Amino acid sequence: MSGDVVRSLSAEDRAEYDELLYRAGYTGDGRARPSHEIKDRLDVLLKKAVADGKTWAAYVLDEDARAGHLDRFKRWDKARRPMQARVGERVVRQRSSIALKRRGPGGTFYQPTLWLDMAEADLADVEHKAAHSERGQRDLKLTARRLRTLLRETGADTPRAALEHLGVTLEEYLLGQQAA
Repeated sequence: MSGDVVRSLSAEDRAEYDELLYRAGYTGDGRARPSHEIKDRLDVLLKKAVADGKTWAAYVLDEDARAGHLDRFKRWDKARRPMQARVGERVVRQRSSIALKRRGPGGTFYQPTLWLDMAEADLADVEHKAAHSERGQRDLKLTARRLRTLLRETGADTPRAALEHLGVTLEEYLLGQQAA
C-alpha cells in the first residue's frame, strides 16, 4: 500500500485502521500470526468494516487492490523477460513469451502468451510455423518441441504445471535439457 489513503485518514479513522491491522496480524494474546493468514484475514476485516459503514475501509480496499494489480503486473512482466535455453550445444536467449495468432469475433489478433501457459496445441502450432524459418525461429521450434515432450511425459496441461511438479523453473529446465 502506498500510504496515500492512510495519510489522509482522520485521527479516529487511523486509530480504527491501526486496530484492524493489529487484529489481522496478531492473535488476542499478542502473538504474530503466520504471514499466509494475514492477507486473507485483513481482506475479511476490511470488507466487514466496509459493511459496517466505514468509508475509510473502502478507500483502503481500493488502494490495496490497485497495489495488488501492480504487483501482479510486475510478476507477469518479469516472467516475459528474456531467458536462456540450450539448443543443441548452443545457449540462446529467448523471450519468455511469444505472440500467438488468434481469431476472435473482431478478426485476427496476436496475443502475448508465456511459454509456461501454452497448451500443447499452442506449442504444436509454434513448432509447425517455425519449422522452415530462420535460425531464431528454429530455436523457437526446438523449445516448443521440448515443452510438448515435457507435457506428454508429465501428463500436465501446461509447462507451468509440469515444471511446478518437477520443482524447476522454465529456464532451469531449458538450460539443463539437451534439445531433441
